[in-house]
Amino acid sequence: MTFNSFKRYRASCFIIASICLVALTAIGEPVRINGSTTMKSIIFNLHEEEIEVISGTELEVKGLGSSRGVKKLLQGEADMAIISAPLYKILEKNNLTKHQDKLREHKVGETIVSFAVHKSNPISTLTQEQVKSILLGEITSWKGVDGDDKPIKIITEYSGGGIRTMVEQTLLSGKSIHQDAKALPKGNQIAYVAERFENAFAVLPYKSLIRSNLKPLQTNIIIKQPLAFATLGNPTTEQLNIINTTKEIFMNYNN
Repeated sequence: MTFNSFKRYRASCFIIASICLVALTAIGEPVRINGSTTMKSIIFNLHEEEIEVISGTELEVKGLGSSRGVKKLLQGEADMAIISAPLYKILEKNNLTKHQDKLREHKVGETIVSFAVHKSNPISTLTQEQVKSILLGEITSWKGVDGDDKPIKIITEYSGGGIRTMVEQTLLSGKSIHQDAKALPKGNQIAYVAERFENAFAVLPYKSLIRSNLKPLQTNIIIKQPLAFATLGNPTTEQLNIINTTKEIFMNYNN
């Protein structure tokens, strides 16, 4: 399906959207989806209604973070989890590997982890080693990377979130980002907060970066962040419709 034909298809769907959503509400309870704030921000905040209409299912989506989403799924408090790090990494991070055989991962897309600074910061390029040293708290001033003599303020998401899990497991070899980092409960808050700190060093998804006023850092680091659903066992027909619809919409809007 081309992008233009997809737009026409989407428009026709919205003609009957209100009728469909009323019918969905009458049928039963919404599907509870908990987890990744990255997926909530760059997929569901923009396309939730489309996903509901095309999949024929009412959704209740909460951005709690990837780890919390998986925990809610295991506890029976969610029907599906959304995650922005590989499932096995999330399970390892939270000592939940004993549940690995119960869960299934369904990838729908990917984004890239980006590093950025305030637009007034003269620094525009960092090496991988410099980025690692900043995140581990070994370099604490911009002077340490030939910048101004000002403290570096790391801004990222809470421990256990998909972005942070990917950076810690992939770039930092399992070590934690320094404890003085400003850890936010939602990934979509990172850009907003970093824009207000002149000394900010932000770790955020590329999709959030391009919608912000932050300056992207040029590095030699490539960290691909998977976007996926997790289910208990194989997905039901209803869940599979949600997964496939989300994947199709994400691909059409990002190709």
